[in-house]
Amino acid sequence: MSWCAGVMGCSGLLKRLLSVLMLGAVLPAAASPQLRSSFPGRRVGGGTRGECTARLLIHLVPQNSVFAPDVERLLGTLQGPTQTPKPLLMDLRRLASAGTVAGAKNRVQRIRLDPSPVGVTLFRAPLADGVVWESSYQCLEPNSGVDPLSWDGGFDAPPAITLLLAEPTPVDLSLQERLKALANRCDGSVAKARLIQDFNLAPLDLSSWPDRLPVRCLF
Repeated sequence: MSWCAGVMGCSGLLKRLLSVLMLGAVLPAAASPQLRSSFPGRRVGGGTRGECTARLLIHLVPQNSVFAPDVERLLGTLQGPTQTPKPLLMDLRRLASAGTVAGAKNRVQRIRLDPSPVGVTLFRAPLADGVVWESSYQCLEPNSGVDPLSWDGGFDAPPAITLLLAEPTPVDLSLQERLKALANRCDGSVAKARLIQDFNLAPLDLSSWPDRLPVRCLF
């Protein structure tokens, strides 16, 4: 006996299979558990030659650069020292079903921070489920009359890129508490040694940084 009964039976089976495949193509990429191990993110940006592009920019997230924030969606960045600070632009984009940074095209929010010295900046994301968070220094200023928030030029520094998800791991839960502790220091400062310990920054050379760093909060 044939595995499908006649042409109409095969046709119906093929339609059902096609429907399943199409559904899989439009499911949010965040639904894939493999993303935590395969997402091509990096929590450290900058670090190349040139004064602006060499300035370190660190997302305060796990080392694999995949993070599920708390219910208030608290996030943090750490900016290194520099003599000539440049604006910091942060984009939050919806992740496409392909699960790649290039596919994250639907912008949810753009935040542009004025040039600031070394320190921690905390903010709250509008949402954090299948969202790519990308941060980079805008090393070149836009021409006069151009809206800085709409201008996509001037990004010579490698960005920090993190995938934000909704379901936390034990590592995420621990890091959420450390970010909350930082939020209690808004408009104050935190010891560099504490940041190195709490956010696993020992592999980075922060020896030239100040011993205490300011904590700035955008809320």
